[in-house]
Amino acid sequence: MFAIFRRKKVDTTKIVDEIENTVFEWAKQYGFKKYGRTFNRIVDKNIVQVIKFQNGCPEKGVYGVLWVNLGIRIPECADFPNELKKYYKEYECNIRCSLDEYIDKRDNPYNLKENSQKIASDIIEKLSAVILPIFDVLSSRENIIKELKNYPEFNSFRNHLADKDIDTIKAKLNNN
Repeated sequence: MFAIFRRKKVDTTKIVDEIENTVFEWAKQYGFKKYGRTFNRIVDKNIVQVIKFQNGCPEKGVYGVLWVNLGIRIPECADFPNELKKYYKEYECNIRCSLDEYIDKRDNPYNLKENSQKIASDIIEKLSAVILPIFDVLSSRENIIKELKNYPEFNSFRNHLADKDIDTIKAKLNNN
C-alpha cells in the first residue's frame, strides 16, 4: 500500500522536525509543552491531552509519511494510575485516535515529499478547527462522562473500553 512512498529518498527526520516546530509554535499558546515528537497539555486534575507526530512506521517498512496521533490520558483509567511522569506518550492515553482517521475517516497519512509548510498549515487548521474544540469539551472528568459518547471516532483505538473508563471515572468522582 505504501510502496509509492519509497521511490525517492527524503530526509524525513528534518522534514518532520520542520513541521513539528511550526505546529508547536502555534500549539504552545494553548498550553502545550513539547517533549521530543510529543506535545502534552495538562488540564483538570492531571488529565493530559496529547498530540504525537509519528514519522513513518519502520517496523512495517513504511517511510516518507507522517501521522498525527491524538490522545487524552485519564490517570485513574491508565494501566499505572498513580504514575506521575514529566510527559506521556499517545499510546499511554485512554482516549486515542489519529488526526487523519478522525478527519478523513480513513488512514491517510501526510506524504513527506509534499511541501512541509503546507502540511504544517493543514495540521494547524485541523487541530484548530476540530481537535482543540474536542479537547476543550473533553477537558474534565464530568465532561468526559457526559460527552465522550458524542465522539466515538475520537476514541477509535479504544472505543471498546469507553464504558469501562466512564465507570472508572464515576467511581473516582464518587470517592472524592
